[in-house]
Amino acid sequence: MIPQIEVSDDLVRTLHGIAGINPDRPALTFVDYGASRDGVAITLSYGELDRRVRALAVRLTGEFDAGSPAAILCPHGPDYVVAFLGCLYAGLVAVPVFPPDQFRGNLGLTAILADCRPRCLLTTTAAKGDVAALPVPGAPPLVVVDEEQDDAGRWAAPDLEAQPLAYLQYTSGSTRAPSGVRITHRNLMTAVAQMRERWEYTQDNVGVSWLPYFHDMGLVSGIALPLGSGGHAVHLTPYAFIQRPYRWLRLISEYRADWSAAPNFALDLCVRRVTEEQKKRLDLSNLGVLCNGAEPIRLSSLEAFSAAFSGTGFTHRAHASGYGLAEATLTLTASTGQVVLGTFDRAALGVGRVRPCAEDDPMAWRIVSSGTPLSGVEVRVVDPVTRAAAPPGATGEIWARGPNIGDGYWDRPGRTAEVFGGRLAGADGRWLRTGDVGFLHEGELYVTGRIKDLIIVDGRNHYAADLEVTVERADPEMRPRNVAAFGVDGEGEGGERLVVLAELRHDVIAAPDRHERFLRAARRALATHHGVEPHDLVLVPPGALPRTTSGKVRRGTCRERYLDGAFSRPEDL
Repeated sequence: MIPQIEVSDDLVRTLHGIAGINPDRPALTFVDYGASRDGVAITLSYGELDRRVRALAVRLTGEFDAGSPAAILCPHGPDYVVAFLGCLYAGLVAVPVFPPDQFRGNLGLTAILADCRPRCLLTTTAAKGDVAALPVPGAPPLVVVDEEQDDAGRWAAPDLEAQPLAYLQYTSGSTRAPSGVRITHRNLMTAVAQMRERWEYTQDNVGVSWLPYFHDMGLVSGIALPLGSGGHAVHLTPYAFIQRPYRWLRLISEYRADWSAAPNFALDLCVRRVTEEQKKRLDLSNLGVLCNGAEPIRLSSLEAFSAAFSGTGFTHRAHASGYGLAEATLTLTASTGQVVLGTFDRAALGVGRVRPCAEDDPMAWRIVSSGTPLSGVEVRVVDPVTRAAAPPGATGEIWARGPNIGDGYWDRPGRTAEVFGGRLAGADGRWLRTGDVGFLHEGELYVTGRIKDLIIVDGRNHYAADLEVTVERADPEMRPRNVAAFGVDGEGEGGERLVVLAELRHDVIAAPDRHERFLRAARRALATHHGVEPHDLVLVPPGALPRTTSGKVRRGTCRERYLDGAFSRPEDL
């Protein structure tokens, strides 16, 4: 019988404790597809992982003061996990980023390093040449994680009361300079405990993840949740998944995984690229939770995945929803079982009212709920101007507070006060202002978009993501995530005018006779479902829409480039 684990208030004591009572239990399996198409599995037991982490922590403690920022620039794999945990075991502040050879020329990496001013850079033998060439302020020394070290026995647990900060979770720099969210050890372990409770995650669970470690979902759900529960984490790289989505599903099948997470685009990719022959080799019947934390969660993506993989034993009720952000460590709300679907009048939502309607209503908007608040989390819908709690049946900005929410941004007191210091009118206490718009209905949270992405036409609110889905569905040749909707100034007319950019395949762009058909279908769909006429609908070639490192379209950058006349139209190509 496997001894039951004891969960502490921090991942350091929890993981070290698990290694003490279950040293031979598998902790992390990394499947490397770099040298083999079929993958080579490397497994670290809890004892082996803890020994490597303690050895690295001894080295870090000897060279750097507690509380020093340490940037992790390892390739995706076991060394990255050891580097992150080694920082925690040493009382340093981990800064999960990405090695320069993955995103060469990306200014986001150097901007993060300039912001956090790391005292050291953790990397590997293979990557140290590229890392050493980075222009980092102060030229901090390199620590090579995969060098053999035998000092684990000299490790002493850090004083986490004196140094409570665990890591900095950097948010996307798509609209402003990147900001590092300060996540404490207690924040992280609280988030793990909340997820364990919501999804009944135990040491018997096996989770498979390809999500990037430097993103909050990859870090918390891929590393902290399974290892902080005594479970088994099975990983592959994001590139290995993108290259062959079947690999992710194959690992779920092979390791009898019962927990995984993926955004909309990953489900869509599997539907498109996993063949019928490959499906015959899959058994997904053990997958009890497939969590989707996108905003908004696309019902079409869930339904298409369920239909495509029903023959593998996958059931639609395994889909789970969640909502959160880096500022909350990861999650604020999540579904308690099968996702809840609501159908609401789109026109009423446009003026801030919540009115359920029939699915066959022309203005019906079917929205997947993001679930209910996790243990200890409070969620409010607030008028962002008056800061008064919105009445029942009204939309507003989503505010939250709870023990999993970070304590602010690294070295940004002004922005910390703005985002983490929300004050409800006539009430005490600080709230996190998420910047997201949504509403509560029958206890469920529905997220409809970002405040900055609201488009106000003729006094009615339109949500960019909703408009984009409508355009995508207007023509069967459109694919998800290839549309950008935004507003431009009405030039004295009041409000805004709607602009839509649609990225089409090369063969469609090269066929002028198909352009008019697509434009007519898109305009008809926007008029029917939203009652809005676009001021401009521009067809652009593949790769024209600027995106974040995770593949999301940068609407703000699209707007700027549109106003600068940077997008070529088909007739100009």
